[in-house]
Amino acid sequence: MPTLTAPRGPAMPQVLDHTRARQPDATGHLDRDGVGVYWERFGIARRTILLMPTWQIVHSRMWKAQVPYLARTSTVLTFDPRGNGLSDRPQDAAAYDRRLFAEDALALLDLHGVERAMVVTWCDEGQSLLLAAHHPERVSGLAMITAYPVAHPTHGGSPTYPFDAILDTEEGWAKENRHYWLRDWPGFVEFYFSQVFTERHSTKQIEDAVGWGNETDAATMLVEAEPTYAHRENAIRSPGGLRARCWSSREPRTCWRTRLTRPPSRR
Repeated sequence: MPTLTAPRGPAMPQVLDHTRARQPDATGHLDRDGVGVYWERFGIARRTILLMPTWQIVHSRMWKAQVPYLARTSTVLTFDPRGNGLSDRPQDAAAYDRRLFAEDALALLDLHGVERAMVVTWCDEGQSLLLAAHHPERVSGLAMITAYPVAHPTHGGSPTYPFDAILDTEEGWAKENRHYWLRDWPGFVEFYFSQVFTERHSTKQIEDAVGWGNETDAATMLVEAEPTYAHRENAIRSPGGLRARCWSSREPRTCWRTRLTRPPSRR
C-alpha cells in the first residue's frame, strides 16, 4: 500500500485496522509549518469527494460508514484534524484557527492534483465554508450537515454551568467544564457521546466515538478551546457572491443551522 507525503513531510507508518470495510489505498502526512496532518485516500476516480473533519473530539474515522460506499465511484480524501488521530497536537491556540484547517484541506487537494472537489462536512466549525469562500474555484459543491460554520469561542459555557467556573456539581452538562475536563476527560467523553447518540441500540457508535475522543486529551482540547483565534463574523462572502447566513440555537451543544444563499439581483 503506497504512502505519499507532501514535500518535507515525514512518512508515517500505516496501521491497518482489520475491522475496516475498506482500507485506504494511500496514506500520508502533510507538513503544515511544522504541524503534521495525517490523511488517507480511498479509490481512484475522476470525481473527488473531500470529507472534512469536525471538532477535534473525533477524527476522520467518523466517516467510516460513508467511505466504503463513496469510494466505489469516487476518489475519497479524508484527514485527521489537528489535535486528534494521527495528526499532531500543537499546544498553540493559533494553530487551531479554522482558516488553517481550510488551508490543510487545500494542501491535500494540491498534493493529489485535484482541481475541484465535492466537499462534505458534518458539524463543521467554519473550515469548509472558509475553503469554499476563499477558494471557490476548487470546490465543485458543498454539503453541510448540521453545521455551525462561523467560528466562535467553542466553549462559552452557559448561565447555569459556566465553562471556566469551579462548580459544585458534576451532573449532566456541568461536565462540560474546564476543571472537570482536567479531572476526568474520559468521563466527559462518555457523557458527551451518550448525548450525541440518544437512539436505542446505538452502543457501537458510542463505543467508537468514546475511543476516538480518548485519543486526545483535556490539555489539547483546552488549547483548542481558547477564544483568542475565533473568527467572529456572522457572514462569509466568496468572490462569487455565495453567502452563508447563520443563526445560533439556544439548545446546548446544538450545531448552528446554516442557509447558503445568493444576494438578491441588483436589476
